[in-house]
Amino acid sequence: MNNVINSIDAILPYAQLSKQHEELRSSKPMDDWKLGEAEFRDFFEDHMKLFRDLFWPEYDHTNRRWWGLSRDTALESTKLEIEITLEEFQSSNSMSEKRCDTFTSNDTLASLDERWHYRVEDGFHDVSEPVLSAASGGSGANIVCYSDSIDAKEFSANFSAATKKKAVGLFDFKPRLRRPRPYQMATWLGYDEFKYEVASTHNHKGFHPSFISGHCVLGILRGCAIFELWLNKGDVANADFDALSNYMVDYGDRRVLGGVHYPSDSIGSWILALNLIDRIYEHKNTTKDFASRAIRSGRVYDVIKRRFAEHEGLGTQFALLQTTMSPSQQEQGSFV
Repeated sequence: MNNVINSIDAILPYAQLSKQHEELRSSKPMDDWKLGEAEFRDFFEDHMKLFRDLFWPEYDHTNRRWWGLSRDTALESTKLEIEITLEEFQSSNSMSEKRCDTFTSNDTLASLDERWHYRVEDGFHDVSEPVLSAASGGSGANIVCYSDSIDAKEFSANFSAATKKKAVGLFDFKPRLRRPRPYQMATWLGYDEFKYEVASTHNHKGFHPSFISGHCVLGILRGCAIFELWLNKGDVANADFDALSNYMVDYGDRRVLGGVHYPSDSIGSWILALNLIDRIYEHKNTTKDFASRAIRSGRVYDVIKRRFAEHEGLGTQFALLQTTMSPSQQEQGSFV
């Protein structure tokens, strides 16, 4: 392995926002934020400080330098994250694996692999068969692969509509942190075997800063919005809640499997989403418990729990996630 860089000072800030994410920036908070604009900016800046101190330094455009407490650990942590991704996801070719917990009785939908879902969640519309066209016709339409009983059109409409209500303004983290994507860092650090995938038919290709993970934070916040709709509706089957839980965390996990996000991008996104639940959701405690349970059930969380103890900086990130989760979902007897 031949490192191209050996200092964070040699790392270039990565790109700018895509057109789609630029539209999600806002000088005002999301619609459901009722605490005032000043309070939202405080919330944002508190998380900005947390992220640059524990995850990735902020880029100072004027002086062309990285700054923040994580500056001292970010490069070594990134190397370990790339190695973890290679060992845990890429060595087993996880993108080609079939989902083991789908609840659809349709054989075609049940046979789809993670790569298909990944591409659909990046905007790919599969018109090869009518059933696949319907399952990839919009954001959230692939929920039909998780449940026969959920109305996919209604789910997709609610899933998309939740963005303006729950997530507008959150993508301002990306242009301030400017974290390079894992595939770029892997090249600079000499990990020639590292792979990544993008949906080549859509504008959203991961060619913008890595932190936070848009798919991860949107998966949790949109999923929790639907969770509360169903709670208020009152006649939704437990199996559908299980399907929603799996889907909303898979939505972000697949970005790590695909090599376009680090596991720590997911941690930061989960922390941000969980802290927002305390402020903009109706059933705060119940919804936070549901989100925490969903996160803990995911594949990326399992890897983080097992592997991040190997590095002090990464272990601190996981410890912070634990304290942010619903009390009933915090790990007992972990390294925290």
